[in-house]
Amino acid sequence: MILPEVYKTLPSYILALSKSKPFKGLQVSSDVRNYHAHRMNSMPVRSLMHYLYPQLMALHDLEDTAALPDEYGRTRLPGVTRTSHTFMQANGIYLIDNEETSILWVGDSVSPQLLLDLFGVDDILKLNPNI
Repeated sequence: MILPEVYKTLPSYILALSKSKPFKGLQVSSDVRNYHAHRMNSMPVRSLMHYLYPQLMALHDLEDTAALPDEYGRTRLPGVTRTSHTFMQANGIYLIDNEETSILWVGDSVSPQLLLDLFGVDDILKLNPNI
């Protein structure tokens, strides 16, 4: 069966929707489910897509022009990879963003020089988890 291009990601979004807070059942209180259901109904489609399937950006392997303004003043974001732990490396630093919450994930095998450059410490155990 040949699907149009826009339907190729539909299974991923349906799976993400089934794992969201309004559909979690007994694991989430009814007030929280109701809040998130109303919030998701009021979101624009683009925001809902990012909320259900967050963006994963590798910060340890940036291009030279990433995160710097171009000649028009626009900042180019780093490239986005598939949001899955199988695409994450233990020696990497990643930003996971769903437009509501941002998580900075630091792998346990990240190089001390990269830690020193980004955070000013050379040991992962010295990092403040509440940055």
